[in-house]
Amino acid sequence: MRSNQIFLALAVLILSIASPGVVQAGDSDGDGISDKEDNCPYEYNPEQTDDDGDSYGAACDCNDTDPNINPGVGEVCDNGVDDDCDGFTDGDDPDCADKDGDGIPDVNDNCPYDQNPDQKDDDGDNYGTVCDCNDNDPNINPGVGEVCDNGVDDDCDGKIDGADLDCCADKDKDGYTDQACGGADCDDSNPAVHPGAAEVCDGLDNDCDGSVDDKDQDGDGYIDEACGGADCDDTRPDVHPGAVEVCNDTEDNDCDGLTDSDDPDCVGFDSDGDGTPDFRDNCPDDYNPSQTDSDGDGIGNCCDGDCPNLDGQNPVNFADFSILGQHWRSAGANLPGDLNTDGITDINDLSILGTYWLSHCWEE
Repeated sequence: MRSNQIFLALAVLILSIASPGVVQAGDSDGDGISDKEDNCPYEYNPEQTDDDGDSYGAACDCNDTDPNINPGVGEVCDNGVDDDCDGFTDGDDPDCADKDGDGIPDVNDNCPYDQNPDQKDDDGDNYGTVCDCNDNDPNINPGVGEVCDNGVDDDCDGKIDGADLDCCADKDKDGYTDQACGGADCDDSNPAVHPGAAEVCDGLDNDCDGSVDDKDQDGDGYIDEACGGADCDDTRPDVHPGAVEVCNDTEDNDCDGLTDSDDPDCVGFDSDGDGTPDFRDNCPDDYNPSQTDSDGDGIGNCCDGDCPNLDGQNPVNFADFSILGQHWRSAGANLPGDLNTDGITDINDLSILGTYWLSHCWEE
């Protein structure tokens, strides 16, 4: 039984290898011949017929009786034959394009972009006189590299030595070429210096904008103090010389070296006229000279909505407790004694009212 299984497995393997059209690794057309040995690697041809002996099989050779016609030859552009078997003949074949219209196909033209039907080439460097800027020197033509220190336009691009971009290397590998030869890098020896780099306070024009240490990170128009400017916080556009001093934020907004109450802009500034400067006033927009803050939350009774004056009279006293007592243990919405707004008048509300005992909820 086991021997039958082994035989069957071998038979399947052999059939899979030999079956036409089954592509194996290294055999693109699946004809059982590896691509390296196949005379038509992309056309199924297990018999490898090659009647003209040009190493191209009949399956891919459009004329297998002529060894000068096969996919490996160049197109002859005036013989009425599809020499390279690409389906195009003479002028219709891309290999026979003639960009300059001088009657010489580009593949054969020694100046394919300049009309020169005579193909004159005095120095024999395969570049015609019309496109060779010195047709007396075979070392000068459009196909050579520019020699960067000989005072000659070697590659015939109209630029000499350092002016030629071929000589304008990116020495510091930062992606920008030297300004000296038409690039934009103002220091091609420092990879941290180039257009778009972050300006830092190091005595260099890091971003190549023509200005040294002009760092203005927050874009408020003032240079960072670290770079010799006057901006005391170059991360905040609202902080700079001339900005309005905010008198209770602990910041030197106008960069005069003084903060809040120490700044002359804030001394005596008293919006509500109660004699307490705003930066110290626990209700800066409400008159409250006593600054009473019964619950110690930093907000004065005068502007703290928590102050429980139930009878509308100062101070909080027995009258307010009496009102709360009238609603004791009552439940519902908007109860006069429900100070914590939990829907019931209870001991928690009594505790809150006690906190404000004899307190004034507004100034008189």
